Amino acid sequence: MDQRKIQVIVYRVSGSNGEVLLLKRSGTDVWAPITGGVEVGETYNQAARRELLEEVGARSWKKFVPSVHSFTFINPPVHRRPGLVHEEVFGCEVDSGFVPTLSEEHDDYRWVSFEQALEYALPKDQKIALEKLSILTESL
Repeated sequence: MDQRKIQVIVYRVSGSNGEVLLLKRSGTDVWAPITGGVEVGETYNQAARRELLEEVGARSWKKFVPSVHSFTFINPPVHRRPGLVHEEVFGCEVDSGFVPTLSEEHDDYRWVSFEQALEYALPKDQKIALEKLSILTESL
C-alpha cells in the first residue's frame, strides 16, 4: 500500500536573516526538519499541523506555507515500511523567539541558516524543498 508522509520546514526571520529549525532524531546523528506520516482520514495539511504540535509544540505560527515541494520515492523491501512513499513539504514561519518543545522522537535541535541547512546530509528532495522555501520566503 502506498504511504503518505509530510515534512514541515520550520523557519524564523530575524531582521533580514532566515533560520531553519533542524531536529536531531533520538539516538542517532540524523538532523532533519519535521517529518511524519499521514494518518487514515487525515489530509496532508492536517497531518502537517498535527506534527507541528506533536514534534515541537507549535500551537500557533506567523505563516503556514503549503505546497513547497512534493516528491515520491520507494523504500526498499528491507525497510520497516517498504513500498512507494509520497511526501508533501510545507513551510511554517514561527516567531523569532520560538523555542521548540521536543517530543521523545528528538533529543536536540538547532537553528541554522538556509545555507547551513543545505550542508547537512539531507536527501536530495529535502535540499530541493529547502531551496524552494528559501526563494518563497523572500517573496512572502
